[in-house]
Amino acid sequence: MPNDTSHWDTAHVLHNKNTQNDPYTAHALHAPLARNNIFTETLQTAPVIRLLHITTSLDTVLDAGNLYTSAGCLVGTVYCVPTQQTADGLRAHNLGAYIYKHEVGMSLRQKGLTHRTISPLIIEATVPATMKRANKGIDYLKLGKVHLKTFHELVQHLQPTRRRELMTQVKRDIAQSNDFWRLCQDVRHEVTSPGSDTASFFEALCRAIPSMPILGYIYFEAIIEYITLHSKDEHTMHTARQDELNCWAYKTFIYRVQPTLLQCFNLADFQPTMSTVRQIAAQMCDEGLLDVDIDAMLDAVKWRVSDLVLDRLLGAASADATFDQTQSFDSLAAHAPDLVGHVIDRSIRRREGYETFCHSFDSHKAAGAWQYWTANNILFPYYGILPKGEVGINPAANVPHRVYLAKARMAGNDLYVEKDTELPLQVIPNLVHAEHALMGLTSKTA
Repeated sequence: MPNDTSHWDTAHVLHNKNTQNDPYTAHALHAPLARNNIFTETLQTAPVIRLLHITTSLDTVLDAGNLYTSAGCLVGTVYCVPTQQTADGLRAHNLGAYIYKHEVGMSLRQKGLTHRTISPLIIEATVPATMKRANKGIDYLKLGKVHLKTFHELVQHLQPTRRRELMTQVKRDIAQSNDFWRLCQDVRHEVTSPGSDTASFFEALCRAIPSMPILGYIYFEAIIEYITLHSKDEHTMHTARQDELNCWAYKTFIYRVQPTLLQCFNLADFQPTMSTVRQIAAQMCDEGLLDVDIDAMLDAVKWRVSDLVLDRLLGAASADATFDQTQSFDSLAAHAPDLVGHVIDRSIRRREGYETFCHSFDSHKAAGAWQYWTANNILFPYYGILPKGEVGINPAANVPHRVYLAKARMAGNDLYVEKDTELPLQVIPNLVHAEHALMGLTSKTA
């Protein structure tokens, strides 16, 4: 297999004014903001970067004495949003405004944790002029080979029975999805076949997700990409004038089509039917919260899901995407490493008995990310599929920083924050257990 650096290179995306959008986004209304926007520009050039982190566990954080990183789409950093200095004060990215005003409160109410306090923190990083910076984001859908390599490096930590059980299940899940792989090929190559029409495709996708959970993530990404890049609603146009991609429309949409995401943000279960997608989109358009051509959106999601499946999951194996569960695990991994890696990553999270291995898996992967980021001068890794405001700080880069409790105020839909009390905290390269992260927090871990 290629070395670890090549895996990490593949999973990172450069966003600047010269970046070319792919065919699905090139002609979108907000395509220029997908190439370059104020937040990616600021991360590259500003001498002082102020990131907003929102926690509901400040007491626990203070007891620990440090800010631990979390896994998820950013792999191993503290989940933050950027801020911009304006004439009216330090304005958080619109993603932060939505999280603060809506998402955290809704999530806590769903979990029965209304006693918790929402605490905004400002991480103020001062970048020395001599410190190099690379402006790269991470595409977690391209982490398949990283997942597989991590598994190979840690597999001896699994009991032999667990190891065999996992490998057998991975082969079974992939083989059971053969019909869907072929359907994606038909869509890409414009082959008219049973199930290739949009309605049948959505039905096939929703049937495939329970045994192939990574498809829930791909479905999610296809929907939010379309909404973010194409909606013409008033708030999206307002954030575009602020040089930001809007997150409010897609956030509102996903929580309406699947409210259970507020309990635990597990996209492995994301499988709204086409009728639900159409119904919620129509409601939001009527309310002025969304402005898209719904039929065009549904058709675009079909094409985008197919494209992401073939490129991110199957890769070179897309030309021969029929799998036999009787073949050896090693031959399957050699033939379709991205697919096998993603299936392993999802499998260890949804089956009992792998909890300890899962945390070791995430920690090992995060250590690889920290090493890559530091070697490549990535100080502020961000979500790179679309630069829509999710960003962190490289905990291993030794960027000088201070942490402050913030005062927050809403002005319409804009969130402004200002530094208040400095807190004795530092971001360190240590991964918090997933169940203690904000969107993974449940009443059981409260």
